[in-house]
Amino acid sequence: KKWINSSIEYKEKILEDVDIIHSTAYMVPELFNSKLIVTIHDLSFLIFPEYHTRENYQLVLKNLIYLNSRPYMVICDSEQTKKDVIKYFHVPEEKLKVIYLGVDEKFTKEVDKNKKAKVLKKYNLDEGYLLCVSSIEPRKNFLRIINAFSQLIKKTEYRNLRLVCVGGKGWKNTKIYEQVKKKNLEGAVYFLGYLEEDELPYIYNGVKLFLYPSLYEGFGLPVLEAMASKVPVITSNVSSLPEAAGDAAIMINPYSEKELLDSMLALLENDEKEV
Repeated sequence: KKWINSSIEYKEKILEDVDIIHSTAYMVPELFNSKLIVTIHDLSFLIFPEYHTRENYQLVLKNLIYLNSRPYMVICDSEQTKKDVIKYFHVPEEKLKVIYLGVDEKFTKEVDKNKKAKVLKKYNLDEGYLLCVSSIEPRKNFLRIINAFSQLIKKTEYRNLRLVCVGGKGWKNTKIYEQVKKKNLEGAVYFLGYLEEDELPYIYNGVKLFLYPSLYEGFGLPVLEAMASKVPVITSNVSSLPEAAGDAAIMINPYSEKELLDSMLALLENDEKEV
C-alpha cells in the first residue's frame, strides 16, 4: 500500500503540469486533471471472450471502466472499432476519432538480396512459402489455416510448400500445436516466434501467399505490410479487415475452410495475379 501511494504521488508530481496525456493501449487512469486521449485498437476481449484468458479479460475491462466518461478523446484504429466502442461503452460519437495505422517504409523499400539470403538461411527457409504474421491464438483462425494447408499440400504440385508462422505464442493455443501434429505437418509448418525488428521485411519478400483470415481485428496491420511488400493477400471479409485491405486482397468467409483452400489454389495457379 505504501508503494502504491508513493507511486501515485510520484506520477502526480511528474504530471501536474501536463496538459494532455495520451494512453496508447487501453489504459484509462482515474487520476490526474490533464485532458486524456485514449487509443483503442480493438474490443476482441468483449466480442470473443472465449479466445482470451480470464486474466486478460478482467485486466482490459478494468482499465476501460471509465472509457465513456474520463477521456477527452478516444482514437480508434478503424470505423469497425469505433462502432464497437459506441456499442459496448456508449461513448458519444463526437468524442471518437478514427485514425488508420500506417506501414513502416522499410516494407516498401527494395530489399538487399544478400541480407535476405542470410535471414532465410537463418530460419532454414527457401523462397515461395505461405506466411502468417500474428500471435498464435484461436482468434487468428489457425485451426482452419492448418486444415486448409494440409489439404493443399496433398496435391502433388504443392507438396513441398511450407507454412511459416511469425509471432508470439499468445494464449489458448494448445489445440493449434496439437493440430499440426495430428496432421503430420511438423516438417511443413514453421513457428518462428518473434523476429528481430529488421528481419520481417526479408521474410515478407520471400512469400508466395500471405494468409490473414482472422475472425476479428481492430485493424489488421500485417495485411498492409504484406501489400506494401507486393505479396498476394488472402484475408477475411469481417470486422475491420475490408477497411484495411480495400479491394487489394482476396476476401473470404473466415469460417469456411473451403473458401480459404479455393483462394489459395486460385492464387497459386496464377502467380501473375496482381493484388
